[in-house]
Amino acid sequence: MKTKVLTGIICRLVILVMVIGLLAGCGGGTQPTGTGAPTGTGAGEVIKWRYQSMGVPGMKQFWVYEDLVNRIKEASNGRLEFQLLPVGAVVGTMESFDAVSKGVVEVASS
Repeated sequence: MKTKVLTGIICRLVILVMVIGLLAGCGGGTQPTGTGAPTGTGAGEVIKWRYQSMGVPGMKQFWVYEDLVNRIKEASNGRLEFQLLPVGAVVGTMESFDAVSKGVVEVASS
């Protein structure tokens, strides 16, 4: 029972860190016209990011990532979409940071 509680707390902390990182990375890129549209995107343009998670489809951990990307899509009114990829789909776990740095994927959990 303690393991389930601890796992739930860790999952929530990971999600919180990811959302804070996402919000911090999106700040400051608005146009001076006051439209609120990020620089380089049209008003109705959909931004699509690849997100390599640490989960495998069918497992509870992957469901948490699916819920997160669905909530972000809803909060952005459909303007930010994620292609959610399972662990190891693009790069190995230990290469996640480099993959984001090089633009291989836009988001990765580690």
